[in-house]
Order: sequence, then structure tokens, then C-alpha cells
Amino acid sequence: MNTKINVTLLLRVADVISKHPEQFDMGKWECGTTACLAGWSLRLIGKRIGQVPWSVAIELLGLSRSQTEEIFWESDWPFQFQFSGSDTDADRAAKAVKRIHTFLDEHASGWREEHKL
Repeated sequence: MNTKINVTLLLRVADVISKHPEQFDMGKWECGTTACLAGWSLRLIGKRIGQVPWSVAIELLGLSRSQTEEIFWESDWPFQFQFSGSDTDADRAAKAVKRIHTFLDEHASGWREEHKL
């Protein structure tokens, strides 16, 4: 399995959820209108969830097993990124984008310089 993180795809996911927070839901793989981080990674490459197993998203993103848990399971995110009951769609999307950026800081050093962030 490829374990080099696909920074570009993760940043595309962050971009789309920040622009369309109403279409982001970590509780739904994909229901046609909303999707989680894994679901969005597949959508962005033109795949529908029913066509491929979610393990394809893991491979596309170049994640190890432990990295998968760190990024795909919101309950495993550091506390400051976890959602609260009072969060709006925009709040949840903003926290997810910050989590993606922090995850990349931890696992893909140099990504900010490479992607001009």
C-alpha cells in the first residue's frame, strides 16, 4: 500500500468542504448530497461510493491504518477539533479543515511550502 500522503487530494477535500459546509457530514459516508472526508475524496476523483469500497479512499489518500483512524474518525480527533452539539455546518467544516491542516503538519512535513499555504 502506498503510504505517501496525497496532500493535493486532501487539500481539495478541505477546499470543497470549506466552500460547501452544508454538504459535509462526518456521520455519513455518502448519501447523495453530503459526504465525509473519505466520501469527498472519492467524489473529487469522479467515483461514487457505491462503485468502490471505502478502502479505495484510504489508498488514494496514501494513508496508513493509524493515519486513517486519525483523519477519518472524528471521535479520534484532538479535542479542539471535535464537533459539539451547538456547531453549525460552517463550524464543523472549519474544524475539519483545521484538522486536515494539522494532520498534514504532523504527517507530511513541508506541505505548506510546497502548496503555498
